[in-house]
Amino acid sequence: MGVITADLDNLKDINDLYGHDQGDEFIKKTAQIIKDSVRQGDIVCRVGGDEFTVVLVNISEEAIYDIKNRIQEKVSDIDYFDTKVSLSLGVSIKKTEEDNIEDVIKMSDKNMYEMKRDNKNKNLKRRLSLIKNREKVVFEEGPVAICIADFDSNIIDANHKFSNMLGYSKNELKNKTFLEITKKKDRTRNLNYTEKMLNNEIEYFEMEKKYIKKSGEYINVKLKVKVVKDNNGKPAFNIAFVEEL
Repeated sequence: MGVITADLDNLKDINDLYGHDQGDEFIKKTAQIIKDSVRQGDIVCRVGGDEFTVVLVNISEEAIYDIKNRIQEKVSDIDYFDTKVSLSLGVSIKKTEEDNIEDVIKMSDKNMYEMKRDNKNKNLKRRLSLIKNREKVVFEEGPVAICIADFDSNIIDANHKFSNMLGYSKNELKNKTFLEITKKKDRTRNLNYTEKMLNNEIEYFEMEKKYIKKSGEYINVKLKVKVVKDNNGKPAFNIAFVEEL
């Protein structure tokens, strides 16, 4: 007899994006795929929130892997709310009378979690790639000058359009505060807005002020500044979109 252990990889995404009712439908849809992929008489059980176990009697090793691959292929064809269904599967088989069925189940679980770990690593690499591409397009290649600073006024990052506007390299800007590149008479007003964001009084502000270029020349700019919060809802840094007037 053989055992197939299955676990949904992206149920949390469905629950978070579309609610738990749709997550339940997602589980049912996956269960139906598994039931339709096995033989008549095989036992399909839901053993946890998004975990399934299939018990298959009188089956060869070749046949159980055929069923496993069939489940995988059917699942990979499903898009649910534009979310690609992903299922981690583990297989193990009891080949002799002496084999302990509990050990067979444990081995199936182990194989499933190894696949789940591999899928998680692949998804993480894909997401990191998407983030990097998005950053490149929006941050570096966008038409707007962008500066990111912390609430101690330190410049954390800036795109090339911002650094070119002021005549500094990106590395030179990272060693400065935004107050150093702001004309003195505009600093107090700028700090007042920033303090209000830090105290959660405002989410963003707009203002016109003068920047000081590396050459010492003043330029007139318009800022649109938004606070970015951490996972605990606390202000982490601010991001400024800058337009030269």
